[in-house]
Amino acid sequence: MLAINRPPRDSFRWRGKFYHLTYAGHIPAELLLALLAAVSAIPVIGTSIVHESSDADCPYDHTHFAWIWDRAVDLLGSRIMDVVLQPGAAPIHPNIETKKSIAWMQRVFTGYHHGVKAAEPSAQKSARKVIAPVDGPWQRLPAQFEWQEYLTNQVAGATDLLAGVQARRVASRPARPDSWPTCGSASRRFPAVLVLPDHHRCHGMSPREWHDLYVKLL
Repeated sequence: MLAINRPPRDSFRWRGKFYHLTYAGHIPAELLLALLAAVSAIPVIGTSIVHESSDADCPYDHTHFAWIWDRAVDLLGSRIMDVVLQPGAAPIHPNIETKKSIAWMQRVFTGYHHGVKAAEPSAQKSARKVIAPVDGPWQRLPAQFEWQEYLTNQVAGATDLLAGVQARRVASRPARPDSWPTCGSASRRFPAVLVLPDHHRCHGMSPREWHDLYVKLL
């Protein structure tokens, strides 16, 4: 019999859209989905669940659970996603990871949950380890969902420069700001990969100001 945990709230806050949780043991996918639906009424765009065996990242049998909320939540309680497999059993508390990067979440869905265990997305394909899951992944995304289209829409709708950079965040770090392509004029240089749809959002930042912001976000 499955049971949903109802723990007391604490001061921990959930404030993101993208989450990746890791549980000890193999947790039934239907329980995780029911638990997620119970903690917030905000629509869930997509979910991914996979059962894996012991590996270098996690030296015991485990379950990864990732999801995308339609918008950022504001929830209290570090244990609201704890799992109770049956009445009276001890709760299973997950490791909680969240970032604002869509590129990170895409790698989780399309690589990590399929067994690709490269530490860095820039690693050579020949160096990447692939460890087949025990079961899964079980994934739910809208029909015709495209990661690049989702990324473009999220960046275009960003409320400011910082939010746009965080959404589009990439892993590689440029060598120096004076080598970057220009945005509109020579006085405003930044990586072409991070050009936002509205170029005026760079707000006349100097190369050094942009470099400091970019390095901070990596």
